[in-house]
Amino acid sequence: EQVLAYLQSHTDFFKQYANELADLSLPSGEGNVISMAQWQTQTLREQAQSHQTRLEKLLSQAASNQKTHDKLFNLVMHWLAQNNEQALPALIERDLKRSFGLDAVKVLVWRESNRSVLYPLGSAWSDNLVAHTKSLHKPYCGPAKGFAAEYLLNHNTASLAMIPLWHAREHECVGVLLLASNDVQRFTTDMGTHFLHTIGLMAGAALSRVDAVVMPEHLSIKHAD
Repeated sequence: EQVLAYLQSHTDFFKQYANELADLSLPSGEGNVISMAQWQTQTLREQAQSHQTRLEKLLSQAASNQKTHDKLFNLVMHWLAQNNEQALPALIERDLKRSFGLDAVKVLVWRESNRSVLYPLGSAWSDNLVAHTKSLHKPYCGPAKGFAAEYLLNHNTASLAMIPLWHAREHECVGVLLLASNDVQRFTTDMGTHFLHTIGLMAGAALSRVDAVVMPEHLSIKHAD
């Protein structure tokens, strides 16, 4: 009687303790025991469906991550196969724009030791731009805010990712990579940056080979492979 009275006054009991009830071992029999067993079965079914839905989401995300990983792997292989290091900046820009469907991609390569900009040709050295890039502990993602580097894009950007490029061995910042989109939701402040950080490390490793001012392709004797 006390149990029944408690259940009558706590009508949310079965919802509140659904997990515990699902673990109970209830014998089949007559009367209300059958109803309790049916409740347990329904709870287990709902849990199984929830786990199935979560598993399907995880598998879908894993497939998407693998596809993205394969894209990046192929890009790095392409960059490593490039014998003309002076062609790398433009090659990286084209590859990233095409592979990830971006509206604009721009690379800025510099050498801080002699305060020179190696790419693009004609870009002036900027202490503010270099200092801001080096201060980024992780890639910036979010709306365009008029950063010093945005002049490189020559593009009406709704959202962007700004990624520092680090030398493979000397832990020296050798430039910045800008990924721009017309979609304000493409790069947001709450998105993960691990993949972008990986792109920055790989692009930085490749671009650390650039050791002279890069001439535009139409003025260069050598062209990208």
